Amino acid sequence: MRLYVRANDIVVHLKQIEMIAIWRSAGPEARSQTDRQILNGQQELLESGETLVVENDYLILSLPVRARFRGGAATVSDPAGKTRRADLPLIKALARAHQWRKMLLSGEAASIDALAQRFNLDRGHVGLTLNLASLSPTLARAVIRGEQPPGLSLNRLLRGEIPLSWRDQEAAFLSSSAGCK
Repeated sequence: MRLYVRANDIVVHLKQIEMIAIWRSAGPEARSQTDRQILNGQQELLESGETLVVENDYLILSLPVRARFRGGAATVSDPAGKTRRADLPLIKALARAHQWRKMLLSGEAASIDALAQRFNLDRGHVGLTLNLASLSPTLARAVIRGEQPPGLSLNRLLRGEIPLSWRDQEAAFLSSSAGCK
């Protein structure tokens, strides 16, 4: 993989064979599809201005962005000017929550206490972090894309300020910020 960050776009060169193998293994319907069908399906997922083209043995993914550097901080905006800001601690906590939930469900860890001991963490922190596994898919997607609303912070979520219902979560966090879906 090669990644090029330019003033108006990010271009990623991916090995075609490897990417098609990954996409083919993603679901049972993809296993019976041709390479062209898989590529067409991935191209349909692209947003306006994004491109995915085949060039020799590579797939070239181009994402339009605008990079701005101010005071030592960098932000990346889409062409419409909407800033994307990846909250790495929140993304990491979300990933941990899903990993720990999977460990509990599979029996790899017997309890929250066992997880806390295994990772040398406070039991309360593990329990609060596990709550992130119940974050609505819409909000989780926004976090991963760096499009989370300003009020959706790791601190707020770990304080227990997250409704149980996905609809209530989205109403609470998206009311101040449109376009996270």
